Amino acid sequence: DGGGGACMRAHNSHNQTHSNTTILYNHSPNSRIMLHQPSGGAQGMASDIEIQAKEILRTRARLNDLYVQHTQQPLERVEQVMDRDTFFSPQEALAFGVIDEILEKRVDEDEDSKKMKKEGQQEEDD
Repeated sequence: DGGGGACMRAHNSHNQTHSNTTILYNHSPNSRIMLHQPSGGAQGMASDIEIQAKEILRTRARLNDLYVQHTQQPLERVEQVMDRDTFFSPQEALAFGVIDEILEKRVDEDEDSKKMKKEGQQEEDD
């Protein structure tokens, strides 16, 4: 995957709360979180394979830098985790810094969302 799937979230519930540019990742207690390095299926001429390999290495370095920045983990630890598929429990992912919260019960919609839905339904009825 050229890096876009470097962080896969396989879980029962996933909520995103947008606050400016911040995304809050909530996971259920039964979640599994996998981190891995970008990969590719280079084919073709040797020069094309070399170009793709360089791009994967550049993407991996950038991704590692982002994980260091956002998790506060040392680069060596991020590189170790990203070298192979690494699966985390929610508790491990929280400690590593890739999720923000473990949901112990279902979160109700916030009042703004309920209000917007209600207003939308009223406009359709009019």
